[in-house]
Amino acid sequence: VLIIGGGIAGPALALALKRSGHDIELFDRVEPPSPVAGSDWRPADIGGAILVNENVLRVFKHLGVLDEIMAAGTQVVRHELARFDGRPFATFQTFDGPEFVTTGVLRSAITRAINKALNNAGVLMKANKKLAWIDQPTDGRLGVVAHFEDGSKAYGDILVGADGVNSTTRAILFPDVLPKRSQYSGYFAVSPLNGAPSPKAFRVLMDNASGNVAFIMPSGDNLIHWGLFESRPEANENDSWELSGNLTIERDRMLSIAGKWDLPTDFRELVEKTSRVIRVNFSGMPPLPTWHKHNCVLIGDASHALLPFIGQGAGMSLEDAVTLQIILDRYPQQPTTAFRLLYELRAGRVAKVAAMSEVLGQRGTGTSQATAALGNFILKMFSYVARLFHISFFNDEVVRYDCCEATAKFLASKNPK
Repeated sequence: VLIIGGGIAGPALALALKRSGHDIELFDRVEPPSPVAGSDWRPADIGGAILVNENVLRVFKHLGVLDEIMAAGTQVVRHELARFDGRPFATFQTFDGPEFVTTGVLRSAITRAINKALNNAGVLMKANKKLAWIDQPTDGRLGVVAHFEDGSKAYGDILVGADGVNSTTRAILFPDVLPKRSQYSGYFAVSPLNGAPSPKAFRVLMDNASGNVAFIMPSGDNLIHWGLFESRPEANENDSWELSGNLTIERDRMLSIAGKWDLPTDFRELVEKTSRVIRVNFSGMPPLPTWHKHNCVLIGDASHALLPFIGQGAGMSLEDAVTLQIILDRYPQQPTTAFRLLYELRAGRVAKVAAMSEVLGQRGTGTSQATAALGNFILKMFSYVARLFHISFFNDEVVRYDCCEATAKFLASKNPK
């Protein structure tokens, strides 16, 4: 199995397939940090932090990296929704079970754990391999050849494109499909706590009339992950995650935004303490009628990039990886059948989560202050009901999902004994 993409989905799939006995090769277009040299992993270099819910933690357990990732993060026990001045108007408890606890963790910690496990399994990512084109038969036979820009080739039975929203694999397979640009752009950053106790809440500061959002999330290792999203109706550039080249200018701009939005003092202090900032422009993906073409398939953001407002983009990618591994275990010599079943099982769930994220992102944008205040009041009332009936902020159907169990039941329904 040839896997293109060294972010999260590609290495997760490589690890899952290796653990189940498949031969794999993993390629990425850049040189990744060494997974055994902790000093090489600077927190903001690899996307800040991620809030991982039960559905994602179950994937980590399947991959054998749950304990390491949990130890690197910070438990999050509630979500707080607040106005820009910091006054909360709704609070939702996570209501986690004893085994899987909602956790804020650096993306670099997740990437390090997965890549260390890969190294221990004897798999080394092949870096600086930029995919140029793909050759594959069209008559149902196994086989694929990946051609790279440096002139090298790789041969395999199948190829999986896990190379993100700006996927080269997708551009080769489906050249007419382009990411859907959103109206949101902003900044992600990580700042030190300097010995202060880590908060246990994921705080979202919002102004529903403008659509602008800020957030603060504990992320382990005495660090806080924070961000600013601006709603800009004019078209953004293509989706990008770019390390800021001039920290002073960017920090001054963020402080100006924080002042204009009247954000609380503790948020401005985080901005002042940060040493690395990532500029982001967000894109989604229009629904695809299929994720595969012959012996090649797309997973993760390459096939269904989500906007960030529900915090499940990485989660959907990780679920894809494990689901594909389980299906390929059942159909190792029938990749087109496996790819068709992957789409049948996953496309509906991903579309539902994507729609929820888009609704959250668009909620209140451009409305009057009175309408925004009404929306806040409704959320506040719902938070009381949620606490009474142990309802979490995010739909339980999303965050309590077990992709291993769901895939097993799905395959059983296709092949009843």
